[in-house]
Amino acid sequence: VVNVFPRLVTYGADGQVVSIVGTSDTNTVTLQDDAQFATSNLRLGGNNNRTLGIGDVLVLMFDSVTFNWIEVSYINN
Repeated sequence: VVNVFPRLVTYGADGQVVSIVGTSDTNTVTLQDDAQFATSNLRLGGNNNRTLGIGDVLVLMFDSVTFNWIEVSYINN
């Protein structure tokens, strides 16, 4: 398991979308919500962390008002 404290792109373009796809159930990646890790710049649904395994997809959109990446969708396969 790989736990990371991601800072995607500190400042994206307003409305910029990024998709993150998990590629392993052995080496998962955990993304932490801003409520859990204050400088992550991630606003995930319900202030929950997201752990990505194989086939899981997290879609984020940049908000230039709050300077955060906001969860658009999460698919847990």
